[in-house]
Amino acid sequence: MLWTVLLYANGTVLLLLNATLAGVVANVSLPASPLAKPYVALDGVPVPFLFEGDRVVVPLGGGGVVTVKYVPRLGELDGFLYFNLTTPDLFVIWAEAGVLALPRLTVLNFTKVGNDVIIVAKGPGALAYAKVSNVTRPPASTPQSTPTSTPPSPAPATAQSITPALPATTTTTPVVNVPHTQASTASPSSVVSPTAAAPPIATPAGPISTGSPSPSGQLLLAIGVAAALAALAAVFVKGRRGGGGGATVGGLSEVDERILAYLRERGGAYESEIARDLGIPRTTVFRAVRRLEEAGLVIVEKRGGRNFVRRVG
Repeated sequence: MLWTVLLYANGTVLLLLNATLAGVVANVSLPASPLAKPYVALDGVPVPFLFEGDRVVVPLGGGGVVTVKYVPRLGELDGFLYFNLTTPDLFVIWAEAGVLALPRLTVLNFTKVGNDVIIVAKGPGALAYAKVSNVTRPPASTPQSTPTSTPPSPAPATAQSITPALPATTTTTPVVNVPHTQASTASPSSVVSPTAAAPPIATPAGPISTGSPSPSGQLLLAIGVAAALAALAAVFVKGRRGGGGGATVGGLSEVDERILAYLRERGGAYESEIARDLGIPRTTVFRAVRRLEEAGLVIVEKRGGRNFVRRVG
């Protein structure tokens, strides 16, 4: 399943699913504990459904486009709002301008669309967020002097960059019977304290609403989701161009990084030894070594008719 998480600048959060399903009924597991009963529609028309707390059972009558949207139950920690995502689904997180999103998930990619941020991630995990405009920093300590008419402006708040570890990406195809996932019982202590990434941030203002986004918000959502899906497709394309090495970051695939770490420990090894010790097919190792050699990160030497690889530097 592919869920969209909408983080609005006024503090509102909404989880949205649009999936084409077939069958008599569909069991849809909710990735986060709902604050209230979800909204469910089939082909754009609201339909009755069975609500069981952490999942909904929707009558399909053969199939159609199922829409599920709801507000998750939120917790608060150090001025951040957060909620747990308990399913291994894909999530497109759209953070409107002025919102700081801190995903404790497997981040696959992220990009900017105007002033908004689109993050593609995979669960399970947690998501914390707050309004960047509310960030305040204590003034720097300076020797006492005669006050000036214009006090110095506080330093602008910046979010700490996220460097996720990327696994090999897989394509998730929606199915009728989505495996039921037990709701997480994690307490607020299970979420990494957001203060490591930014100073305390005031709770975002504005009521939590279950209403539909405004027309302008819907337009931004359509643009943002399209850009996010394009970014996700780019991850898959890079992974395929890397010779089956998984998603890439900075031009290096996961296989490339593993080989470099292995050579760092060993100092050097034959390609056959790399394949055997890391459990990677010989052809994949061969292509990865060629990429690393072209990038100037390794040197390949012929020793007895075999390729010996060592790191540069």
